[in-house]
Amino acid sequence: MSRRGQSESASARSRVSRRRFVAGLAATGTSAVGAGCGELGATLGDGTESDTLGVFVEAGFPADTVKMALYEHGGLSRDVDVMFHIDDDYEAEPTMNDFVGELERSSDAADLLVIRDSWLQQFHRGGLLTNLTERLPDQVLAPVESESFWAASRSDRAQGTGDRYGIPLRVDMRTVLYRRDLTEAAGYDPAGANWGSEPLSWERWSHVVADTLADSGVEYGFTSPLGAYWSLAIGPFYEALSTWGGAYFGDP
Repeated sequence: MSRRGQSESASARSRVSRRRFVAGLAATGTSAVGAGCGELGATLGDGTESDTLGVFVEAGFPADTVKMALYEHGGLSRDVDVMFHIDDDYEAEPTMNDFVGELERSSDAADLLVIRDSWLQQFHRGGLLTNLTERLPDQVLAPVESESFWAASRSDRAQGTGDRYGIPLRVDMRTVLYRRDLTEAAGYDPAGANWGSEPLSWERWSHVVADTLADSGVEYGFTSPLGAYWSLAIGPFYEALSTWGGAYFGDP
């Protein structure tokens, strides 16, 4: 978090009398997680004053949409005023490191975090997150586990336990798009083999692409973003080489 952001954060916390501060760490975050040992289910408003939640986000964060969803679908009391603050000086790595340090020093640093799913494991290993599987009632967890897109997201679960430590905020499912007509012309039957619901392994898919490329005469077969993706080093490169595509075509 930038120095200016830290100053605003301290100011926001000083205006409230209890743990009502929410920190948003990244507009690219996909999970909303419970931080520290806070009482997740406790009512923030006490009926005598208006609670203010300050959320620091990156430019482009859909603040109005998220705020409306909190009130209309998330059960947030109308006496809780959510304020989004744009942090123009946002830098991902320093922000994460600064906030890990703040959470380690005090469990009052935040009640909720909006973070990248890749950060969840580090926060979990440090004992900084609340186990939502244990703390949230079934009526809250059931929709999350049953909704197809949310249920398919494993990034908000702790490695090795399967327990949920976050709720997906914006689910981005990895998919592979292909020309069915070209693969059929190459002798494959995508519909008959249920490719849509029974994905191929990365190895099998590479052969499909090679055969289709040779048969169709097109200029290229595009099997991975690779050089076209600016975040290659932390994404597709690791997933493709360390799991043979498991992160794309099944559970690694």
